[in-house]
Amino acid sequence: MYAEDWPRLSTFNYAVPGFNQSPTDHYFRPFYLGINKMRKYQSTINEALLFLENQNIKVGKTSTLCYSDKPKHVLQLDYYKRFLKSYRNKLKFGLSWLNEISHDYVNFIKLADDDLLDFLTFLKEDGHLEKSVLFFVSDHGSRVDKIRNTPIGRIEERMPFFSVVLPQNFKDKFPQAETNLRTNIERLTSPFDFYETIVDIFKNEYSHSTNVVQYPLSRGISLFRNIPKQRSCADAGIHEHNCACYTSENIPVNNTKIERVAAFVVTKINRDLHHLKEKCVTLTLNKIIEAKLVHSQLKHNEQYDDKKFMHNFIKPKEDTSRRFLILFDVLPSAAMFEATVEETNAIEFSVLGHVSRTNRYGNQSSCINDKRLKLYCFCK
Repeated sequence: MYAEDWPRLSTFNYAVPGFNQSPTDHYFRPFYLGINKMRKYQSTINEALLFLENQNIKVGKTSTLCYSDKPKHVLQLDYYKRFLKSYRNKLKFGLSWLNEISHDYVNFIKLADDDLLDFLTFLKEDGHLEKSVLFFVSDHGSRVDKIRNTPIGRIEERMPFFSVVLPQNFKDKFPQAETNLRTNIERLTSPFDFYETIVDIFKNEYSHSTNVVQYPLSRGISLFRNIPKQRSCADAGIHEHNCACYTSENIPVNNTKIERVAAFVVTKINRDLHHLKEKCVTLTLNKIIEAKLVHSQLKHNEQYDDKKFMHNFIKPKEDTSRRFLILFDVLPSAAMFEATVEETNAIEFSVLGHVSRTNRYGNQSSCINDKRLKLYCFCK
């Protein structure tokens, strides 16, 4: 079973053709497409209605997040319940993904608290967790709200929620796999590891889980195996820009170096958009909002460290190169971008990973279908 709301932004349909035929035995997309077809007028102004609701301005008799008198996320959870009941004693795989309720406005997610509790209670009390592995996850934290451009917001975006529930008979039969899973709570992990964990379950290979991991490290390591404590973002296939293992310090935005860094990133964005110059305008730097010097080897924090005497014996390594994290906006789109830039020498820079868009872009890039460049394009 595969169920995902918000057809326009769904995982396998956003800016790509999607599936030629139903990818699973039970597929919920036609239901949402049917809702949009019946409410064509409302679906075209859905984003505006959600904005008004977030401002506590009521428009119409029911919420945009509802179909008739029932929240859409509840309809999807009920669909999942029926699927589980129908195939209670059969091997099965189900994926239910909710977007609309929290994608643009993080405070809406509280509206689902009681319903998610009801669903999890159903799973436990109806016995569905006795022979199943439950993954309860998100893909990222808030990416386009005001909190995103704060220190905690940056961590929130890079550290998605991930929870696993194992059946008791699994833990009894494969205690080492459970031990490794608990150990990995304190290790650097990524969605690539999640994928390998699912592969282990499908192949019934968790019985071979040990504390031995072969080197060089693969990009993804099953969470049933012991992930090395010294694993780095590079080992895990995580772009440096998205790595949450660094510290940083604020530096003034009004200095020549930072201005050159920001201009470099804007030039790179325009270069990426060059083949779309007939559709997208050339962007210009407006304002540098924030700049930080990134320490890849971490630093002691005097404010929170109660063992300062140890600083004489344990010292972080010096950074071999300088890295900057900058936040700036551009004209005419008012887009806010964040980038991690490495200084390769006194006059040259390179962008590490990708340039993040940190505010909403709505229909600004509706003239193109490239998923990556939609973040940057401002249509003419």
